Amino acid sequence: MIELLRGAWRFRDFIVASVKREFATRYQGTQLGALWPIVHPLALILIYTLVFAEVMKPRLPGHESRFAYSIYLTAGLVAWSLFSDLLVRSVGIFVHNANLLKKVNVHKLAFPIIAFLSALIQAGS
Repeated sequence: MIELLRGAWRFRDFIVASVKREFATRYQGTQLGALWPIVHPLALILIYTLVFAEVMKPRLPGHESRFAYSIYLTAGLVAWSLFSDLLVRSVGIFVHNANLLKKVNVHKLAFPIIAFLSALIQAGS
């Protein structure tokens, strides 16, 4: 395992450049550009908070705040979004990069690392 990580470490510049490129190309055609990964989750949180805190008014046992359920829901949605994004990216990662694997000497662990880092950046922003 350590040997695999050392092999991937040699391609760290390629990994960083690929993550930057993927982030830039993902939001290139949107109206808000790089602000989209911030605005979209905030809008979802606002809508969920409005619906659950004001309309449905659910309560979590042991919590008096009316926003407790919205915070609980948002934490679960962020975790699920990260897991879902990782799964979708990982399914076809070697198929999508087959030409690059054939032409360039790249460590094969670099592609799952790229998928993981780009999904983590997406979930963190």
